[in-house]
Amino acid sequence: METQTILPPRMTAPDAQTPDEFGQIVRKIVIHERRGILKELAESLGLSYGAFYNRLSHRAEFNPREINMLLRELADRRMVDCLLAGTEFHALRRPAEAISKPDGDVTELALSSGMLTLSAVRAVCDVLRNRDLDRERAIQIENLILQAQKELSSLQVALLSACH
Repeated sequence: METQTILPPRMTAPDAQTPDEFGQIVRKIVIHERRGILKELAESLGLSYGAFYNRLSHRAEFNPREINMLLRELADRRMVDCLLAGTEFHALRRPAEAISKPDGDVTELALSSGMLTLSAVRAVCDVLRNRDLDRERAIQIENLILQAQKELSSLQVALLSACH
């Protein structure tokens, strides 16, 4: 008697990206937006021009090391968003540098991030109370949230560097 292994169906979120979509984004960036960097980028990834082009043409997939290098070289949020689509994660760019004067600057960052966060919450409450959410207002609220996230990220880096 044979035993049959029953595997659960592959779970994917409705908005998950396929590997081809990542390659399409990289292709768009490298070929259409930043012309002239194809050979240099292939070299930085340790790939021949042909091997890199195969990845851009969906004949081969990027491996994790290559994806990491692409993120370092191109630093384009669309690639990160594609990789994280369908997950419960979102990306946030790290602040470029730590704060030089930790005490006062950390306090200012904490207050600033709190004010930005409260501004976003207030805007959401106003929209809900007035029932007037439109595309323009949603973009404004999203920008407030992004600013607050950046400030909170800077605060996190500042606190970590102050501890060392």
